[in-house]
Amino acid sequence: MIARKRLLALALVASLVACGGAGGSAPSSPILPGNAPTQPQTESVAFRILIPAASTASAARSPRYISASTQSASIAVGPSGGSPGTPVVINCTSVCSGTVSAPVGSDTFTVNLYDAANGGGHLLSTGTLTQSIVIDQANNVNLTFNGVVASLHIALASPTIVPGSAGSVGVNVSALDADGNTIVGPGTYVNAAGSPVSITLSDSDTSGNSTLSQTSVTQPTSGITLGYTAAFSANPTITASASGVSSASVVLHFPAPTLSTLSVVSGVAGNVVNETVTGTNFVSGSTTLAASGSGVTVSSVSVTDSTTLTATFTLAGSAAFGTQNVTVSTTNGTSGSFPFAVATGSVLTVTAATDTSPGTPPGTGSGAVGDLRSAILAADTQTGDTIVFNCGAPCHITLAGPLPPMTANMVIDGGAYGNVVIDGGNTYRAFWAQSGTIVLANLEIENALAHGGNGVGSEYTGSGGGAGLGAGIFVDGASLSAINLYFLNDAVVGGNGGDGQAITDDTGGGGGGLGGDGAPGTNGAGGGGGILGAGSAGASFNGGSGGVGFSNIAASGSLSSSTATPATPGIAGYGGGGGGGGDYIGLGSFNGGNGGAGGFGGGGGGGGNGGSGIYDGGGGAGGFGGGGGAGGIGHGGSVGGAGGAGGGGGSGFNISGGAGGNLATLAGGSDATPVFNFAGSVNGSTATGPVASALGSSPP
Repeated sequence: MIARKRLLALALVASLVACGGAGGSAPSSPILPGNAPTQPQTESVAFRILIPAASTASAARSPRYISASTQSASIAVGPSGGSPGTPVVINCTSVCSGTVSAPVGSDTFTVNLYDAANGGGHLLSTGTLTQSIVIDQANNVNLTFNGVVASLHIALASPTIVPGSAGSVGVNVSALDADGNTIVGPGTYVNAAGSPVSITLSDSDTSGNSTLSQTSVTQPTSGITLGYTAAFSANPTITASASGVSSASVVLHFPAPTLSTLSVVSGVAGNVVNETVTGTNFVSGSTTLAASGSGVTVSSVSVTDSTTLTATFTLAGSAAFGTQNVTVSTTNGTSGSFPFAVATGSVLTVTAATDTSPGTPPGTGSGAVGDLRSAILAADTQTGDTIVFNCGAPCHITLAGPLPPMTANMVIDGGAYGNVVIDGGNTYRAFWAQSGTIVLANLEIENALAHGGNGVGSEYTGSGGGAGLGAGIFVDGASLSAINLYFLNDAVVGGNGGDGQAITDDTGGGGGGLGGDGAPGTNGAGGGGGILGAGSAGASFNGGSGGVGFSNIAASGSLSSSTATPATPGIAGYGGGGGGGGDYIGLGSFNGGNGGAGGFGGGGGGGGNGGSGIYDGGGGAGGFGGGGGAGGIGHGGSVGGAGGAGGGGGSGFNISGGAGGNLATLAGGSDATPVFNFAGSVNGSTATGPVASALGSSPP
């Protein structure tokens, strides 16, 4: 809005107009009001008023004293105490300019500014001044305009305040003219009749915890504040009102609450949990806490201060297993949610900070009494168990192998964050969420490593490396809730592809799995690696078997006919590398066996070398993130096997002029974060691949 007041300077023109009496020259000395002749003499007074340009952005307009809406000016002059003369009306463009006749002596000047031509429309401002006019010298008439109030505006320097602390907030009150321009300047507020206007400020809060520094405004004023005490909890309405115009008001709000943490993030059905909740903007007397599902009753909510409250959660015996969303609400809004897990089974306590029975290969063992491995396996046999820890503070568990897959509903809760550290020893993946609803809470997962299995080379062929995925947590098909987890120094590495040079085996090597290496081939093709263990080689030109996995295990290949059918490579299961293709160099006009395709995350098997047939074996395609196997070489033929797809893919090779390519296959891929979702969900999201949202950038 435009500031609309400006000082008006009227300069007296040095010429005298004779009025009545005989003619003659003007006296040489100034004529003062006290010795003026009987017939009044007048001076011609020139005036000039600059009109400020309007701005399209009212907030960017700098204060001025003349309204940008001014279209005409009316100037009336008369002797002090007498009747004013006939007003002179001047229309304005960017300037209002003209002349009026003023009697020599004490005169009263009245100037009105309007928003339409010829003195029409709305009166914007008015000014009246009494001043002596003398002849034979310049006379400056400085006039202050008073804005005519048509409407009011009120705003707060900050629309929200922090509860529970004393302070103040600026209150900005302004009056506007008929065209919406803000009235500023040293004058007073008036109405259209020129009478003073007083703006009254009021506060709806009656508690006595808030006070306005000023309650009446008669001219443009700054520095008004609303002070409040720490006990202030209302959302007060501050109102500006004045006679003859509509009032204006603004509400001071407390911001909506936020919820940062729950002191306890899980409980067992049939029990009571005492919670301490942290966040911001809690308000005493108007804060509530709620859980999203049935079976959890919240009571005894007590606000300690604006950042802390306490409450009691009563978990019904019939409460269902799962995660509920807890929110904090005040009259100012509702916070984001924080998860609280309800368990329904037994409570299993980890008492040993060791991992002494990981099995062979590591990760296949049953664990020892009291350790985390055995607790997970026990929870897998029923549903709804909670695993807690009583193994020292902190309890630092260094894994001797990957933990077993979690296949049933369970909660693993480290208690207060910092109590429990799961350490992969820079060698092993930590958690595998296979199925069910899994809640992992208050854990630090560090130094975990997901290393894809290495592929194996054979003569002129090689198998693909496996993918490194999900070092901290790999989510297969489970629904995972990650609460207060922190990941530190976790890494993922793709397995190396098998080198196709300087290897004398003619059969294809097995591809690397999601964890286990592929097996080399001799007379039989090598088996693909699994999630935990390596594959094994087949015999008598057959495909090898796959390594150990959590789901499907790569199957063994077989040779249907030594004279008609190439050896069948092992078919990789989920997480397994494809088996290598069989060797047909010594079996007449047969093609070499194709390498088997890798399962999810597994590298493709390398193709076997052909005999005197036309084609050698093609490399198997890699699974997601797994490198493809290289094609075999056609010893008696003319075309090398095609490379497998996936993970960059391997390439075929031949020595007889067919489609060529790289001798070695590519390494497996790896994800960028320590949490990977294959086909489940993480914190409600079913997005697959690396899950950055589950990571903590700093300790909770």
